[in-house]
Amino acid sequence: MSNSRGIQFSIGTLLLAFTFLLGGCCALETQRSLEHAKQLAQKQDYTAITAMKVSCEESCDGCNQLHLLKGDACYRLAKQGQEPVKNYSCAATELTTGIQQTKQWQMETFNLNRPQNYENLCESLRNWRDLSKGSEADAIDARLLQTAQEFRSAEPGNACATYFLNNARYAQLHSCLLHPDKCPSLCADLQAMLEQLNDAAPTASGSHCEPNIQEIKKEVAKAKELMSCR
Repeated sequence: MSNSRGIQFSIGTLLLAFTFLLGGCCALETQRSLEHAKQLAQKQDYTAITAMKVSCEESCDGCNQLHLLKGDACYRLAKQGQEPVKNYSCAATELTTGIQQTKQWQMETFNLNRPQNYENLCESLRNWRDLSKGSEADAIDARLLQTAQEFRSAEPGNACATYFLNNARYAQLHSCLLHPDKCPSLCADLQAMLEQLNDAAPTASGSHCEPNIQEIKKEVAKAKELMSCR
């Protein structure tokens, strides 16, 4: 019995040591990749960052930042017109993963800027949707709606979150605008959107989101008028 216990203890100790060793290797490799990605970002070599394979485990320290950096690089390339469908898709995937993995946004030495990452994610989904058609566009819009809701929940009062939320909702009403008889709540939906946008207008004033808020307000108001809503 004593020998058996000794063997069990030895195996358990070895497994524990092996686990710590794997964790150390994971952290070391991830930190190396993260430093490399940061250096590439400083050089604005976004193509090289997008070519990096981010396969670290969520538990590895810095893995979230790697996903955020790659998502940002894909987003920047897409905004520059470089393979927009591919890069907006990449940005959406990587930024979603990075945001989900990030538990601490404000650190002692730097701020990971949660609202900006959410905004870039929503913008990627919006543009990717607009470049897509049919059921694929509908699926992307559903992702945009969910993400915008999460954005608004994480950053209450953020005007950009309100814009993306109502942009996604308005896109879902397109079929109703063509066939209003099939959507009895259409006028109520448009009114609710208009009220949200009006509430967000003061916060948006003077910000980069103000033109977007004003544009969609006009579209919703026009739709409400065309539908003869009271």
